Amino acid sequence: CSTINFPIKRVEKQLPGSYNRVKKWNKILIEKYVNSNRVSIISKDEFNENLTPDVVYFNGEGNHKLYRRVLDIISF
Repeated sequence: CSTINFPIKRVEKQLPGSYNRVKKWNKILIEKYVNSNRVSIISKDEFNENLTPDVVYFNGEGNHKLYRRVLDIISF
């Protein structure tokens, strides 16, 4: 399971409160599932803005980092 990307300033300007809604949802998601043995959380906090230049999709480096995190989870 992955948390939601935080919106860029342009989105926040057009949809005020977007950043806080995403922050709230990510917190709920992590609190609800972090202790579950069936779900692993990959937080967007682990990825800086440079890895998601369009705020939605990872670039090559971001995809590689996500791949490594997923691999770490499933290779226990």
